[in-house]
Amino acid sequence: MQTDTTIHRTADGDMLDAIGAAQYDGDVTMLPVVLALNPGLAGQPPILPSGLEIIIPPAKRPVRETQRLWD
Repeated sequence: MQTDTTIHRTADGDMLDAIGAAQYDGDVTMLPVVLALNPGLAGQPPILPSGLEIIIPPAKRPVRETQRLWD
């Protein structure tokens, strides 16, 4: 499991949803986590200015539930 965060530096034309889709294989549940780690990011325009550094946390691993078939 990846435990380290990474930093993404934006380029001209970057959009947060596209960055998230690339980093998390389309998992939109990570967007609130990214926004919480990057104060002020939610106030940026949809097309981000170049040079912003965005903290990208590791993806959450899905929790598998097990079921017992017999007691």
